[in-house]
Amino acid sequence: MKDSTENLILKAIPFFILISLLPMMFLRDFTPSNEIRYLSIVDEMLSSGKFFAFTFNGIPYADKPPLYFWLLGLCRLIAGSHCMPLLSLLSAIPGLVILCIMDKWVREEGLFSKRERISLMLVLGSSTMFLGLLFFLRMDLLMAMFITLALYSFHRHYCGKKGAVLYSYLFPVWTFLALFTKGPVGLLMPIVTVALFIAAQKRFKEIGKWLGWKTWLILAGLSFIWLFMAYRDGGIDYIKDLLFHQTVDRAVNAFHHKKPFWYYFLAIWYVAAPWFLLMIPGLVHCIARRKSLDDTRKLFACAVFGTFIMLSGFSSKLAVYLVPIIPFLVYLQPDSSVRQKRIKGWDSISIAIPAVILAMTGLAVILLPVLSSSFQFASDLTEEYGFVRNWTVISAMIILTAGSLASAFIAIRKKDWIISSGILSCTIFAMVFCASFSMPDINPFIGYGPLAREIERIDENRGMTVETYGISRTEIMPFYTDIPIGTKWVDIDAFMADPPQNCLLVIKSNRLKRYPQMAEFVKGRKFTRCGYFLIYEIP
Repeated sequence: MKDSTENLILKAIPFFILISLLPMMFLRDFTPSNEIRYLSIVDEMLSSGKFFAFTFNGIPYADKPPLYFWLLGLCRLIAGSHCMPLLSLLSAIPGLVILCIMDKWVREEGLFSKRERISLMLVLGSSTMFLGLLFFLRMDLLMAMFITLALYSFHRHYCGKKGAVLYSYLFPVWTFLALFTKGPVGLLMPIVTVALFIAAQKRFKEIGKWLGWKTWLILAGLSFIWLFMAYRDGGIDYIKDLLFHQTVDRAVNAFHHKKPFWYYFLAIWYVAAPWFLLMIPGLVHCIARRKSLDDTRKLFACAVFGTFIMLSGFSSKLAVYLVPIIPFLVYLQPDSSVRQKRIKGWDSISIAIPAVILAMTGLAVILLPVLSSSFQFASDLTEEYGFVRNWTVISAMIILTAGSLASAFIAIRKKDWIISSGILSCTIFAMVFCASFSMPDINPFIGYGPLAREIERIDENRGMTVETYGISRTEIMPFYTDIPIGTKWVDIDAFMADPPQNCLLVIKSNRLKRYPQMAEFVKGRKFTRCGYFLIYEIP
């Protein structure tokens, strides 16, 4: 009976995670930083009929490969508009597929008990960056899914499992699809991982068997078709941008997201939060026992360490780039016997510390409205972020506080990392589910949709223009409204020398604190607050 129950739980976890995200998918607004840009590119792609060379506001855009944009475009054609719940599935489904692949992989190799597999699935799903990407419109999880499939296929081929010949063809196909989703990392991570693994196995003479002519021929053939079609749609300049500016330049001397080599040593702590402390024994174990490590964990270790070092060597860095290694980092854990004998105390500490921090965070949010009558900082925060008073947010914080404290108690008293991590993971999912119902009030802080609707309400067909000061990415505002966007002011002296007239002036509230002359200019004028933004009517 217990065995069948555990099997049922393992099958239910992906559906449980998806259900916890549904309110977020239905109620969240698009973010201006990437999502609106991607959707605008899709609109231009569909209108121009060019499916391999893209433009954004008429300017060539070679930053990303086509596959994810094709899927966005397909969703646009199916729904007739950009439907957030449908589009969110392009992130959620790949993420849940990764969970299922990793669980299937370790089950086939007999690495963990069913209780451990349940816990590890929940830990992976509730890792900060992984969970966030399950509902944001980015191609990272899609690329990570193809990378995971590629390495799984290689492992099946390497171990001579049933269908090994088929998997030898699937490895380069999945690798190309990872490349075709986001770019060079999708190609390099599987290749580097396999090369390191073969080196670790000291089977150098057999490298051609795993990375031989078949692999390179499939990769080269599919890449040639892609580049030829991109050349046909965009010309030679687009190809140069795609192959050199967006790849070599970013790797050697980045023009975006340039960070020092040690950046990921700090980023990994919050990318894998709240579980990175729990993952440390796996890293230590695979180093200390590298000679006796089983092949599966050795491959996972090559994926983690090889990719981490490779990404650290690149000039362009973002925390989200680490996401493809998170599944392998989570499952790079020692056997339960090792945990019981050597690291039982560490397991308790590694879960209790983040659980207490989360409990304190939840309690602080709960007390914020109460403290607002006594403390100015609490009053300011509550006034600006009014949604903290919502019963759904308060309920979510109560769940977070209670669940985190329960997890910490079990971790310390029972020293059971499986139950305590499971409780904390489920607490995080329940918190997200409950807090998501406040998204209509949170949307003004993450997107431009509520701002555009408020501008249209204030304008009331008076034909006013919109001027902005200190607002980024105003070029995507036409996605929301037909009201013309005028000057995007960035210099306070230029603004004060020739202030706008007969317009709606949109500024961030913190600009008034930073620039007293701006505060003096808008003093006494009628305004409307929308999230971070203040909309002033300038006659």
